[in-house]
Amino acid sequence: MKRGHVPIRTCRSCRNKAPGHELRRFILKEGRLVEDARQGYGLYCCPTRECQTKLLTRLRKQKVVRADKEDGSIE
Repeated sequence: MKRGHVPIRTCRSCRNKAPGHELRRFILKEGRLVEDARQGYGLYCCPTRECQTKLLTRLRKQKVVRADKEDGSIE
């Protein structure tokens, strides 16, 4: 039986390729990186804390994400 197409996504941090359901999807909402359930333009990241921290640092260097003083983590 045919199972269908499984979309392959790329982690924006480490460039590892994996099926979309294995990665976490984030969007930029009001200057913050927020985990999202398929609304608007998103980016994918591995579920590891290391990759998420690296992604957040990379996006802050590009001045895309606002740095909050009380919490520097991804929501």
